[in-house]
Amino acid sequence: MIVRFLVIFVALAALSSCQQSEANPEERHSKQVLAFNLSAEPPTLDPQVPADSASFVPLQLLFDGLMRHGEGYITEPAIADSVDISPDGKTYTFHLKRTRWSNGDPLTAHDFEYAWKRILAPSFPGEFAYQLYFIKGAERAKEGRIPVSQVGVQATDDDTLVVELENPTPFFLDLLTIPTFAPIPSKVVENNPNWALEASPSYVSNGPFLLREWTHHNQIVVERNPHYWDADKVKLNKIILSIVPDPSTELALFENGALDWAGKPLSSGLPSDSLPTLQSTGKLRYQPMPATGYFIFNINQAPFNNAKIRRAFALAINRHDIVNNILKGGEQPATCFVPPPLSLQHQECFHDADLKEARKLFAQGLKELQLTKDQLPPITLSYNTSEGHHKIAQAVQQQWNEAFGIPILLQNLEWKVYLDKLAQRDFSIARMGWHADYNDPYSFLDLFKHADNSANYNKWHSSRYTKLLDRAQRIQDSRQRKQVLASAEEVLIEQMPILPLYFLTNTYLVTPELKGYYFGPTGDVDFRHAYFEKAGLGEHVPL
Repeated sequence: MIVRFLVIFVALAALSSCQQSEANPEERHSKQVLAFNLSAEPPTLDPQVPADSASFVPLQLLFDGLMRHGEGYITEPAIADSVDISPDGKTYTFHLKRTRWSNGDPLTAHDFEYAWKRILAPSFPGEFAYQLYFIKGAERAKEGRIPVSQVGVQATDDDTLVVELENPTPFFLDLLTIPTFAPIPSKVVENNPNWALEASPSYVSNGPFLLREWTHHNQIVVERNPHYWDADKVKLNKIILSIVPDPSTELALFENGALDWAGKPLSSGLPSDSLPTLQSTGKLRYQPMPATGYFIFNINQAPFNNAKIRRAFALAINRHDIVNNILKGGEQPATCFVPPPLSLQHQECFHDADLKEARKLFAQGLKELQLTKDQLPPITLSYNTSEGHHKIAQAVQQQWNEAFGIPILLQNLEWKVYLDKLAQRDFSIARMGWHADYNDPYSFLDLFKHADNSANYNKWHSSRYTKLLDRAQRIQDSRQRKQVLASAEEVLIEQMPILPLYFLTNTYLVTPELKGYYFGPTGDVDFRHAYFEKAGLGEHVPL
């Protein structure tokens, strides 16, 4: 009991005075103030720059695109009022609502054109630029082969945006729900290139909430945006996003009433050791999540420049042991890359814990590399700071050691440092996860289509793989398209530049008083219409 009290005390002491004053849940709920944890510091709150979950959560609160996921897994208009689609499915004409930025300035179709062409400039660092490659000329512009002005995006007037696609793209409207496609306030950005690094008058957004405070490595505070186009339906006055990396501390804060939500998808998750107890109380909640946890091989250096060695490492892992004894949150072993319910395969892409085949491939790979086990360079498994990731790394370290009789080093890094290491390809094997951006298996396979995609950290590329994905984009028949995408996934698994580990599930705790939130088809949670029942539906209590 003394240790538990100290954990809670230290956790509360780590919060700012602003959050401490609202640590009492009844007081917080009466003011319609929600509190949850992020786990990691967002590198930026520019919707077109980051490729990490820590940024994605606040960006969903701060920005609206043309479309947004609505309750019941539907994709519905947000800033768009209506859309006309040409008979060939390649031209979309969006008619916009009359809306405003959080500073009161009018938001126009030109802000969308500016934003999308901004990320497609060859010099712009946005990691998700490839998501716009469905647009006519986008990929060629990013590669510097045509001027960005020739990309198929044009604001014909303040209220109309015309978008031309390379091919019919059945999930295009769903794609527009992600932050990459949000508008950008051009006047603000041109006057202050660092506009998205602090909470200041320069930070302007257009979502249901606006940025009020950002105390780095401590907390982010957003407040209801009075200029939001649907402001009358936003019930919460404020959301406090603490930044506490340790899952045990997050759980202690929740149990003490300082947080209203603990666990995924808002943070890195609950401590795995606590899950059996939480399950027994009946308070633990589950939500399917189209996401895959996996390892990345550095294919540019030995021994992982050999596909047989990569496959050997993949087959040697016992995923059932990991999900049942470490994760314990409803996760499933991943023996393909695309997760359910987007799955393309009718059976396993490879066998789990196949030690006999793993050792055979390992020996063949060493022979092809003309190496012995003793001549292998040091192999390090890198992962970002997390109790769960650490336990998985330890388990895999032991499994590989027992399978191949080789030492595996472990490297634990803070999130931002970790991402920098991956970007520089300074790793042997590294942990990563991918979450569906839109409700289509292409969202996973597209990640490895382009070697220059900065989220493709090992720069793997296969012309056969690319041709299959390009072919799939030209197919109208959904069954034929799925078959071609399945063939592409088979190429990915055959070459094994990445090692699928497990399919994720959102496991979380939430205060019973919180109502009106909902999950989107990609597993994200939306708080636009959330409220605390005790304070009364629709009640806006002055802060």
